[in-house]
Amino acid sequence: MVNSEIIQIKCPWCGAVLSVKNRSDIETKTVTCPVCKQKSAFNQYTLVSQPKPQTPLPPVPQNNPYEGTKYSSDSDNFGAQLPALAIGQLILAANGAEFQLRQGRNVIGRKAPGSVSDIQIETPMSKRMSRQHIVIDVTVDPLQGITHTMSLFKAACNAVTVNGQPMVFGDRIILTPGMIISMPDAILTFQLPDPEKTIL
Repeated sequence: MVNSEIIQIKCPWCGAVLSVKNRSDIETKTVTCPVCKQKSAFNQYTLVSQPKPQTPLPPVPQNNPYEGTKYSSDSDNFGAQLPALAIGQLILAANGAEFQLRQGRNVIGRKAPGSVSDIQIETPMSKRMSRQHIVIDVTVDPLQGITHTMSLFKAACNAVTVNGQPMVFGDRIILTPGMIISMPDAILTFQLPDPEKTIL
């Protein structure tokens, strides 16, 4: 095998394409897929590209969540790339409205004059939801990927539950796709956008 800096291999379990450092003894090593966590001998992976120079860290992906974001290596993975994750969105159960989250702090609350929330939800004839009710922090970490962490905006607010479990001020919950957030007068589902969806 030609010795070069980076080669791309495909996981025999989940099909994820990984970029790994090519070493003289790589064929004797075991590689742990960072996507499905399965360990396999290097020779069980399929070579999917010719060796190529290492590329710089790409920007946050816009469509395909399996385009590689660079991650630090460990002794098993030789610099394997995890798939880049998309930033999540909230789906309103009442009408299917989609609210796209953005990197950083996202304040969610009731739509009202003077509201400064990033995401404002209409609650006709009701003021049970605060103008700033919950916060979702979206952080991008070179090791952990994209994390969506939810908390209450303030201590004094009407009840919020996540998958039926009540939240109290100070709780910080890591959101995963499919989680149901119940707020006063609004039920939201946290999802990751469909990379196959056509955007007009």
